Amino acid sequence: MGRDEKIWGEDAKEYNPKRFLNSEDDLRPNKFKFELVPDQKSPEFKNGITLPMKDSLMIKVSYRTKN
Repeated sequence: MGRDEKIWGEDAKEYNPKRFLNSEDDLRPNKFKFELVPDQKSPEFKNGITLPMKDSLMIKVSYRTKN
């Protein structure tokens, strides 16, 4: 489905992130800002297929401001 030319057009197999900007569906990237919460230790990972983290990684999410 991700490379289906019926959905995405003839260039479905090409990397084109601009195809989602100003599209007919009004899809646009979310404009959020991510910041690490201070005084956290470096992330460590457990063994596994999906590489899960041992501890939580705390972040602060906020809307970006327009310049």
